[in-house]
Amino acid sequence: MWCATALMVVATFLFATMNALAKYVLITPGGAEIGALQVTFCRYLSGTIFLLPVLLWARVVPRTRHLGKYAVRAGFGASSVVLIFLAFQMIPLANATAIAFSSPIFTMILAVLLLGEKAG
Repeated sequence: MWCATALMVVATFLFATMNALAKYVLITPGGAEIGALQVTFCRYLSGTIFLLPVLLWARVVPRTRHLGKYAVRAGFGASSVVLIFLAFQMIPLANATAIAFSSPIFTMILAVLLLGEKAG
């Protein structure tokens, strides 16, 4: 139990750090104009560079029978990152993060409507 809690704390810290760094890069005065798409590309590129050696070492080959569904999910994920980085550029980081905390509410509503799950 404590290990999972520690992992969640570390993950939350890392997400907060990533978001703060994205905001810093997007609004640094005097620097080159960098857009949210470029920051998103760098986020995914660095994640891929980190993950590929791990996958090769573990001999894991990602497979799916639902390529279309996976592509839609990946598209929504990448779009959400671009939009949150755009929000970081326009409003204070704390406000964007507070609004992002509404995500579980929308997840629950969509799970009920699209997946037929029961909310308890």
